[in-house]
Amino acid sequence: MTNYGYQEARRLGFFCVQIFGSSYPQTHNFKPMSISLPSFAFKKQLHWVLLTTLSIGTFSCQKTDDTISAPQQPEVVNSNHGYLKFKDRAAFESIASKLDDIPKGKSIDVSLNEWEAKLNNFHSLRKYHEELLVNPSLAKRGSSVDDGVISDDYFASLLSPEGTLQIDDNIYRIDVENQKVYYINGTDQGALYSELISENPDNPDIKYFDTSDTVLDLLDSGQEGKPCPVTSDSVTYVERCSDGSANRSSAYFIDGYQEGYRNDCKLDYEKYGIYFSIIAKMQCQQRTFPSPFWTSYNSPSASGNIHAIFKPKCWGQRDQSDSKTVSNDNKVSFRPWESTRGLTSFNIDVEFASTGSGLVRMHIQN
Repeated sequence: MTNYGYQEARRLGFFCVQIFGSSYPQTHNFKPMSISLPSFAFKKQLHWVLLTTLSIGTFSCQKTDDTISAPQQPEVVNSNHGYLKFKDRAAFESIASKLDDIPKGKSIDVSLNEWEAKLNNFHSLRKYHEELLVNPSLAKRGSSVDDGVISDDYFASLLSPEGTLQIDDNIYRIDVENQKVYYINGTDQGALYSELISENPDNPDIKYFDTSDTVLDLLDSGQEGKPCPVTSDSVTYVERCSDGSANRSSAYFIDGYQEGYRNDCKLDYEKYGIYFSIIAKMQCQQRTFPSPFWTSYNSPSASGNIHAIFKPKCWGQRDQSDSKTVSNDNKVSFRPWESTRGLTSFNIDVEFASTGSGLVRMHIQN
């Protein structure tokens, strides 16, 4: 055996020890063997062995990952009962805050219609309100589905016509007339859900808060609502912040600026327990005689401006101003505050006008 072949054999032995973890010492001595192969042939065979060994060792050392990742749960889906199911509070807050990020030149109604259509043609409370303008006979039981009660179109886009939605494990129903938020566990979607949307739930498995309570904060802290039926008994909850709670306040004005045309103007601080917002909007409407019903009308130009000073619970005071002008649209809207947490104080002024109308000024303060 040539000296070259002997050295290659020693290196091969060391390499095999490294790859296969043999128990014999790395210093094991290879003795020269009487091989009559020419040196170039041995070198060729040895290189083939080395390449084969390297391939086997590399394959055997690779880690095989057989773990299958669970599919990511969507942030929101349309349930079989016609209400939206949000994965958790963070998903609800994120989606609610983004709904008014409307591209320039696109109307609020068109943008919200497109968003609802993506959710298996979700039929929202907002859409139901639009239908009532044309056909009031469609009105259902409960003020939460009466036209104009929930002024915030963005929040109304998240609710079913019965005023329900699901966040994490709980299904909530907003009862505006009685200022209550009822809720049940999301696994109880049969008879208990039917009771949840009834006019006066009395099943003790259904619990409730007042709409002025910061419901999601209370539930996150382990505090539960009172069992139905509703009573006058008061419960003192431990709030995350003890800096008070502003009352709901509204200003409403209809500017009938010419025969058959008007601007329906609203300024509200709205409290729904799981959602709080400041909403200011003007909707341009028209009526064709002799019909008694007012429908949306795209004004050639509509504008508004708002100045809002307010203090959210647990946070410092904020001062915001904004102005908008739209063309060939039926609505101008501002939403300087929306959150799952309410306000402790506010002072808000807004002005609206459209082609042919006068200037409407409104103010609310707490």
